[in-house]
Amino acid sequence: MKNTIKTLTLASMIALSLTSVAQTEWSLTGNNISNTTPPPSPPKLGTTDGKEVTASNTKDGSNFDGAFVLAPWASQSNSDIGGMRMEANGDTEFHGTLRATKMNVDVKWWADFVFDADYELKSLAEVEAYILANKHLPNVPSEEEVLANGLDLGEMQAIQQQKIEELTLYIIQQQKQIDALLQTVNQLKK
Repeated sequence: MKNTIKTLTLASMIALSLTSVAQTEWSLTGNNISNTTPPPSPPKLGTTDGKEVTASNTKDGSNFDGAFVLAPWASQSNSDIGGMRMEANGDTEFHGTLRATKMNVDVKWWADFVFDADYELKSLAEVEAYILANKHLPNVPSEEEVLANGLDLGEMQAIQQQKIEELTLYIIQQQKQIDALLQTVNQLKK
């Protein structure tokens, strides 16, 4: 999955972060405040995630080994401090709420294979047995997995779409059974 966050413009990233850091300043040496007691006041609006950037060690002031940090930042253990951290490869982490009017997620697969003639839809009895044994739907990550690994939005959307399409097939099957039963009842009434 491509990192759609990369497409945010610098202005958007700054706007997102500045809402919580109105009284901050830039720091060329970063703001890794997770090990700073007490945190700097006011917190620094950093650029390098605490890695030293000087003309003597990079010659051009670049920070290709460090991460770009916007707003105060602390380690994952202190997510009360808002901000944004972008690794050199584009992976981006936000502490705080991310709001958007639209987000595109590139997915690796989609669930239309459920409608293929050779798709083996589990019986409802098989699904029930799986749920009783595992406490979640087949091919859906468990709560433990999601809490440990987080949630891939594209992957989860595709999994949910697969379950929606399977539910549609179950409904179609049930409607056919209902129609057959109604036909039998109507014949018995005659």
